Amino acid sequence: MLVDDTLRRHVALAAFAERRLRENYLGRAATFYGWSIAVSYALLMLVAPASAWALVGQALLAGGVIVGALALGAALRDAANGREEDAFGALAREAGFGGAAAAGARVAGAGWRAVRALGVPVLALTALAVAVSLAEGTP
Repeated sequence: MLVDDTLRRHVALAAFAERRLRENYLGRAATFYGWSIAVSYALLMLVAPASAWALVGQALLAGGVIVGALALGAALRDAANGREEDAFGALAREAGFGGAAAAGARVAGAGWRAVRALGVPVLALTALAVAVSLAEGTP
């Protein structure tokens, strides 16, 4: 077997944590801010095409701070729920994971939420920067 069953269960638990954060208010706000930053910087890029790559870097920095803070806030809010409301903790205990493994899955889920909320918009912005650079004739 290529992948250990325990590793597969860890990945599934982290994916469940990411899904919970995505459905959370702060997780949805992170996605909204990721796309808002990308669209606003894309509009700036169309106005000032010579600074396309500098704008991509600034969008990545601004998005990393804002989206990362929102994803972290969503993870902290999810972890602060009481034990009776903590479906994630109940699922982790049912699957045989202790507190450290469940906390690691929560952190992995929060990281994955931040990457997904910012990664796709920044990739779209990077594609626009490539198109603008090719249209301008600059590498």
